[in-house]
Amino acid sequence: ITQPELAYMVLARYPSVAEQQLIPQADVDAARARWDAYVAVHGEKPPEGTSPIIGLDIGEQGPDATVLCARYGGWVARLLTWRGVDTGESALRATQIYKDIGARVAYVDAIGIGAGVAPAMRKEGARAQAVKVSEKPTKTPTQNEAKLKFRRLRDQLYFEVADWLRTDLGAMIPPDELLIEELLSPRYDNTPYGLEVTKKKVLRERLKPSPD
Repeated sequence: ITQPELAYMVLARYPSVAEQQLIPQADVDAARARWDAYVAVHGEKPPEGTSPIIGLDIGEQGPDATVLCARYGGWVARLLTWRGVDTGESALRATQIYKDIGARVAYVDAIGIGAGVAPAMRKEGARAQAVKVSEKPTKTPTQNEAKLKFRRLRDQLYFEVADWLRTDLGAMIPPDELLIEELLSPRYDNTPYGLEVTKKKVLRERLKPSPD
């Protein structure tokens, strides 16, 4: 196989060619189109009977924003962002949103400045789980015929997002240019240590500011 797109999209195998785009434009476009079609019928209201899962990326008191994503099954609400507050205030704000929308769990980036946010949210009554993306992966690639593996949890999560957009016909993402740019930017490489997604430092330089 000389075309990595054929390997991944048709044969569902991860190719060994370095630096390939992780999430194809077509998958993003399809998820965007489904979101618009859903909203045209139901408005920007989550599907009935679904409790959201929250993802929270903590930003510093600078140019990087704190971003909260709520996903109701396959439907992703518009992302909420705020800047200029410390982590304690972000924890309180995120907990209030958690309670207002009836979330069942919040996954909080716990690397660096966000380390204390999940514990602070738990004190306020939220079911918040710290996620350290530098840790070992918890799964192997879905299509693992070549005995491939992920290098870190961060790489696994990126690939799981790619698989979700590729395979779930209910995946719907909102009209957010920054979100779309961040989904399309990562590449991946099959290194001797496992599948590795573009490093955050490189994405930060490419995207300006840091990816959420």
